[in-house]
Amino acid sequence: MLPSAWRTPAHVRTSEEVAARIPDGARVASSNRLAPLLTGRTTVSLVCFGTGPAPAAPTGLPARLPDWVISDRHDPTVKTPCPAAGTARMLDLYRAHGYRQLTEEDGIVLLKRPPDTP
Repeated sequence: MLPSAWRTPAHVRTSEEVAARIPDGARVASSNRLAPLLTGRTTVSLVCFGTGPAPAAPTGLPARLPDWVISDRHDPTVKTPCPAAGTARMLDLYRAHGYRQLTEEDGIVLLKRPPDTP
C-alpha cells in the first residue's frame, strides 16, 4: 500500500475541524456525509428536511429547530437523499430565519441558530 493512502485528505480534515465546533448534545441538521462525524455525540437530522407540501421542496423549517446546521457543498451524495437544490433551499431558509453563518471552509458551511429562538 502506498504511503499516500495513509494520509487524511485536506477536505476530510477540514470537515472534522468544522464539525468539532459543534458542542456535544446539540441538535444538528447535517448533509449526509458529515452526519457520521456527529451521530455519536449529537442528535442529527438531514439538512434538506423541512416542512411543506412537497418533501423534495420544503418551504419551511423543521418543527424542532436544530441548534446548528452543517453542510458540505462537495458531498458526492447530493442526489440522494438530499439533492443539492433542496439543501441550498434549506440553507437559504435557515439564513432567512436568523441563523448566522460562522464559517465556510472548503465548501463546508456552518450555521448557528440565533440565541433567542425557541
